[in-house]
Amino acid sequence: MGRTPLSMVLLARRLRRAGHPVHLFGYSVTFEAFEAIVDRLVRQVERTLRKKAGDGDEVPYAIVGHSLGGVITRAAWPRLPQGLGRVVMLATPNKSPVLARRVAELPLLRPLFETLTGDAGRRLTEEDFFRQLPIPEVPTLVIAGSGGPRIARLPFEEAHDGIVAVEETQLEGAEHHTTEAIHTFLMNRPDVVERILESLGSRSSSSDLSSPDPSDQDRPAMPLDAEGVERDSDR
Repeated sequence: MGRTPLSMVLLARRLRRAGHPVHLFGYSVTFEAFEAIVDRLVRQVERTLRKKAGDGDEVPYAIVGHSLGGVITRAAWPRLPQGLGRVVMLATPNKSPVLARRVAELPLLRPLFETLTGDAGRRLTEEDFFRQLPIPEVPTLVIAGSGGPRIARLPFEEAHDGIVAVEETQLEGAEHHTTEAIHTFLMNRPDVVERILESLGSRSSSSDLSSPDPSDQDRPAMPLDAEGVERDSDR
């Protein structure tokens, strides 16, 4: 929740090489309320699709969200324009993450946690929030990391990526994969990129991840990651 859209630049470049137009979306949980971020995502998707649509045609698109980006996508799902064909969640908590709850409970860390993560951080600690989140009614791929450090002081009893436990990423009806990666850099792993391209209907070469599938080249992909400003590849 504390990084810029630059963290998704490498993935975006690989998606573009595979023939997918890419539009990056960023947000600041420190300065924006969660619902404001959701509203802004919906508006950006609408604006992007209007640029590409001709004579009111429906434009197929996909959303790739890292960490909180997947949570934002779920919250936005009922209001997103027609055409969403697939969602990819990378290290996204789909239930209240134990690490967030533990940090929020510590008297010394709670003020800092609340200041830095704001409204979104508070929601992450609430089980009811996750129970009420919509589940996208489109094919969804969830990729979790299991390469987190094995440190006794961390509150995990199972495989994790250092921030989110593998079990916390599970989502009903979604295809689920696990890779030996840490939370911060999971999206940059070649095997993760391969999974994403397969999910989007593309195949990549093992050398440069750049072989497009002509049948899927016009599907825009919209990667989401944490704190930053929105970037539009058409600008």
